[in-house]
Amino acid sequence: MDTNCDASLDATKSFISTLIFFISFLGTYVITWVIQYMISKNDIKQINAAIKQLEERGD
Repeated sequence: MDTNCDASLDATKSFISTLIFFISFLGTYVITWVIQYMISKNDIKQINAAIKQLEERGD
């Protein structure tokens, strides 16, 4: 009976460990995506400002 209980406990620990791994991965992915999005958004603003300046010189 103890063997069955130990196997069940091991399965629960494995599931929890796997769940923690995926949550950790997802958290890292989301943080990285947000940082890249903010940097890209800033870059796009700078590019649009440069294009606007070039268009104003051409007029």
